[in-house]
Amino acid sequence: MQNRKNIGFREFRNVCFIKQVYGANIRNMAIVAVIAFLLWVELLVSFIRKPSDVVFFIVFTVLVLGFCGALLYFVAKPYSHPVYRQIAKYFGKTPEDIERGVNEISMSFVDQNLTFSLNKNYFSDTWFVRRNFLFSDICPLATPEELEEIKAEKELKKQLRRQRKQCGKSDFADKENKTD
Repeated sequence: MQNRKNIGFREFRNVCFIKQVYGANIRNMAIVAVIAFLLWVELLVSFIRKPSDVVFFIVFTVLVLGFCGALLYFVAKPYSHPVYRQIAKYFGKTPEDIERGVNEISMSFVDQNLTFSLNKNYFSDTWFVRRNFLFSDICPLATPEELEEIKAEKELKKQLRRQRKQCGKSDFADKENKTD
């Protein structure tokens, strides 16, 4: 990984694009965990006052503890987070391979305006990142030949749908003529 002293702040920020995606996902998980914990505390207080729904309390406790445990696990072992698992799928499972993948993907987003809003898609020449609330999707873009094949398949499907609609309308018109 490049040293921060050797490159400017803008380039360093762009090199850390995947780490920003990971950080945004962890931040969103922390917000959900805090809200779930506060709801659990409120449920605990009401349960102490009136112990009626034992099953609901136990189920909600298990869910809150599971979610908070997942958050702590992803903070303690970041390479187990789905963002890094997706990178490991394309580059290899060792930490060095993952770091190489992080740097390669991040460098492909250099000189792009990166604002981290939900449900936003980021495209580079070679990579695609879809920001979701808790986990983001990272995948390589298709080659130009694959994109042409995809477009041709979509056009063929559209033509088939149009033909089916026309055949369905003409069949319906024929049935009306037969009944008259």
